[in-house]
Amino acid sequence: MVFSLPLGSSAVLLSSPYQSELARLRMERLRIEEEHLLELKRQEELERIRGPSPKWYELRSPHFHYEAHKNTSLLKSKDNWQMLMDYRTEMERASKEYRKNCSS
Repeated sequence: MVFSLPLGSSAVLLSSPYQSELARLRMERLRIEEEHLLELKRQEELERIRGPSPKWYELRSPHFHYEAHKNTSLLKSKDNWQMLMDYRTEMERASKEYRKNCSS
């Protein structure tokens, strides 16, 4: 329970130690959830910018069309390959760092 006592132009907030600890734990949970959501976004982005799988042209399943589209997209963006590779490397580094922090 938080009490606010007006003292002139300012207010004093009184809170119990339990409230402080609960607030800290809520913030920690939100931070962890935010990191997890960012990791999911990174994984989606890595999938979006990856090239086709090796020997994608030999596939005999509906997955062939997905990989063919990836190949076409990669060929269309050949002017930006270095930029894409740098971006992908940065995303992979951040993802590895996240996994390392989660395991420890």
